[in-house]
Amino acid sequence: MPGIVLEKRYERLRRIIGDIIIDRNSKNKRAIIAFSGGVDSSVVARIARDVSDDDNIIAVTIDSEIVHRRTIENSERIADEIGIKHFVLRKNFLDNSRIVENSIDRCYYCKKNIIREIKKFGKIYGVSVILDGTNADDMNEFRPGIRALKEENVASPLADAGIGKREVREIARFLGLSNFNAASESCLATRIPLNEKITYEKLRMVESAEEFLWKLGISYLRVRNFDGIAIIETLPEDIEKIIYKRDTIYDKLIDMGFRRVCVDIGGVLRKYRTLEI
Repeated sequence: MPGIVLEKRYERLRRIIGDIIIDRNSKNKRAIIAFSGGVDSSVVARIARDVSDDDNIIAVTIDSEIVHRRTIENSERIADEIGIKHFVLRKNFLDNSRIVENSIDRCYYCKKNIIREIKKFGKIYGVSVILDGTNADDMNEFRPGIRALKEENVASPLADAGIGKREVREIARFLGLSNFNAASESCLATRIPLNEKITYEKLRMVESAEEFLWKLGISYLRVRNFDGIAIIETLPEDIEKIIYKRDTIYDKLIDMGFRRVCVDIGGVLRKYRTLEI
């Protein structure tokens, strides 16, 4: 692992996770990892498995209308790679008006629902603690969902250890996780402008468009749905690929129900980029 500072933070992270899931009598607590299959929750899950008995650590993924199919598939694959018990819970979030209204606090209500569903599931297995993959960088951004995590007493060991996204990726690479350099994902609801009602149809248009572009070799992207106008965001170096295949992309997205197709020449934010290898 490169860097003495990173090594010390990694060891501190192990101690923090150990303190959370092992009680004073050296007995392992039953714990759930709120698991997306992304690099953050994967690192937490892997270390939790390493410092505890395998049977006491469970990964739980919430599947709903706002979750990309690829996210569920990745979560199943990475959980298998880590060697951790994994459960996918199917829930309908579009029956919650506070989520559908898509206000600035949507993420708070969504996260609240997620944790409460995980807690219900946890009671079946006698789980006493929930951990998630919130990292130190997340704490410096506007993320209403973090308030819900605190209210529900969810442990965020990466944030507590002061470990940000780039360091998470370094640790994941050190641990041999295949998703160490995977692009960051977010729920499909983030593709709909704030205060515009979220519908099943809008979400499926976004998911279908992103899946199509992904298969064309555009590995990191977002397709925003602005009232039927597709705004494609990707890395600047991939914009040329989109322009080269513009006729194919345009026709396909129009067939999906979009009325216009545009490309954001600013690309996605640099902070979401992966490690240089």
